[in-house]
Amino acid sequence: MSYEIPIVLTKANNIATENHKMEIAFSKPFVAKDMEICVQKCYIYNSVFNVKSGTYTNNQFSYIFPTSSGDQTYVVSIPDGYYSVSDLSDYINYAQKANGNYLLDSTGTEIYYTTLTENRVSYSVTISQTLFPTALPTGYTTPSNFSGFPATSTTPQLIVPATAFATLIGFVAGTYPAVAATSFYSVSGTLVPQIDPTYAYHICTTMCNNQYVNTHSSAIATFTFAGIPLGQQLPIEPNNLSWFPIMDGNYQTMQFYFISQNFAPMLILDTDIILVVLIRKRKLNI
Repeated sequence: MSYEIPIVLTKANNIATENHKMEIAFSKPFVAKDMEICVQKCYIYNSVFNVKSGTYTNNQFSYIFPTSSGDQTYVVSIPDGYYSVSDLSDYINYAQKANGNYLLDSTGTEIYYTTLTENRVSYSVTISQTLFPTALPTGYTTPSNFSGFPATSTTPQLIVPATAFATLIGFVAGTYPAVAATSFYSVSGTLVPQIDPTYAYHICTTMCNNQYVNTHSSAIATFTFAGIPLGQQLPIEPNNLSWFPIMDGNYQTMQFYFISQNFAPMLILDTDIILVVLIRKRKLNI
């Protein structure tokens, strides 16, 4: 009879010092001989950003806005975080507000002239630019930091740099429109937007080495945060357990690590993770 031994790793007994790793020390050496392992369950919070300056270099872009001093270029740096297309659009407007590139309508609503929208029909992101007037529309007012009216009514322009920001929103690097337009301007990206640079993750252990694959040979489970909002917990509870052979040897600790589909360390912030694995005698020699 083969007995399954559960081992529970939590924030309380994790001796690893890196966020994407979990390690537990055995009270005495664990001798593995013809053993196998599986992930029984795992509870992990979605705390992975999709915009990150140092890692993804997708946090910066520029825009040109018509003002009383001519067309002015503004550089925008987005704080690290998780952003939807709507969130990115809001942050563009946040930057425009800080620079006085907006108006207030008769109800006091802030009116902006650049938007990003998710185009689900064409599986793309759409940039829309509206004409900025040369004089105050009826009932409108200007903000205290107003950048001024231009001599000619034209649209703003979004400058997409040749960085991962272009990949994020699915546009070829360039300026949209290339020349300030004199009528409403709208264009959809020609590339598939990768709003999530990392979309799937592997749970790996140093105790395994799958002889049939050349990459991620230590992976014993795969998961995604699809449909799980930032800050919410993902319960990983497989209906069918997948068993993997443990390399024979003596182990002082049991080590696990989380990597992305690109085999890079998972950039997780919340380390309050519960990981439960089962160990048993191997039923079939592989």
